[in-house]
Amino acid sequence: MANYQIKVVTNGTEQGELQFAKGRKVKWILNDWGDLSFMCDVIPSSLFELNLIENSSEIRLYRDGVCVWNGAILEISDDVSTSKKQVKVTCKELGYFLKDRFTSNTYTNQQESQIAWDIIDTSQTDTLGLYDSSHISFGFTQGTLEAFQLRDRTYNNDDISKTLKQLTEVINGGDFEITPTLTKPTLKVFSHYQTKGMQKDVKFDVDDGSISNVKRKIDNRNITNYITGIGNGIASLATDSDLTRVAKYKVRQFIYTNKDISVQSTLDEAVQGILLERQAPLITYDFEVSRNAQLTSYDVGDYVRFRASLESTGGRFEVDAFQRVFEVNLDIRDDNTEKAKLTVGEFKPFKQNNIVDIMKSQANRVATLEK
Repeated sequence: MANYQIKVVTNGTEQGELQFAKGRKVKWILNDWGDLSFMCDVIPSSLFELNLIENSSEIRLYRDGVCVWNGAILEISDDVSTSKKQVKVTCKELGYFLKDRFTSNTYTNQQESQIAWDIIDTSQTDTLGLYDSSHISFGFTQGTLEAFQLRDRTYNNDDISKTLKQLTEVINGGDFEITPTLTKPTLKVFSHYQTKGMQKDVKFDVDDGSISNVKRKIDNRNITNYITGIGNGIASLATDSDLTRVAKYKVRQFIYTNKDISVQSTLDEAVQGILLERQAPLITYDFEVSRNAQLTSYDVGDYVRFRASLESTGGRFEVDAFQRVFEVNLDIRDDNTEKAKLTVGEFKPFKQNNIVDIMKSQANRVATLEK
């Protein structure tokens, strides 16, 4: 059983551990910002901690002494309408607040990873004529920036959170992550990979009891087979060539507008990426981890073996394949026992052309880590 601690932070300095936090829930999402929430009962002995939370701006979650989640307080909600008064605290990973920072720059024939990092680094070192850099900086520092794809990009007051996500959604787009450093959590390491994660020797099998409460979702809502892209004085069109698939779902049109794109090849690439992602339903599986797999043995982005027999699903479906972990939800009970829920799915089709290169990248990364 792991030992979890929640600590509050003000101006980069830890103010103490929260002894009264309960109902702790944490989420990690691939190429997005996870969240953490917890509750505190309003009792005399907890008032000091509640005031500490209100006067702080940052929360850290430690697992066995290692910082595994770092974010900012998004909302503090007091419910004092009942006899059992409670306070709920909701937090978001620090990258979430990059939506409140903007970038204006042009990149020509530069590595995707370098573009992603430069957008962040420029933002946190530019004084904007108002504050010195110590007030501007979120504390992001450069981590691994893998070289794998040259791109052209033009930004004009675009929010940074959105631009980072857009870079992951184009054909052969990479993955990013922001992690706290183990020795100095005040610094957050930004890394950008060709593909985050590795194939792990972890099996989740309904029949052996290692997982339970399996759910499959076939999402048809965002199917698109006819896309018109509109850039700055340019246009692009992409259509699904699989007429059988088009006949099944009918013509589903979508208009993609990005006035910051002025290079035709950049717009074509963006439109093709959207088509490849949306031309078929998105199929994902949710399940709860019952045993065998420790939380430290997998992460978002990893490939894990997922198996559900036809018999175990009542004849509805069967699957036995490596699936990518898109999301991890963790409930931390008051006795520090864990209940993990995973969302997995197939590798996105607009990245599949690069699987051989991706595996080489993963092997090189492992070799580097082992040195």
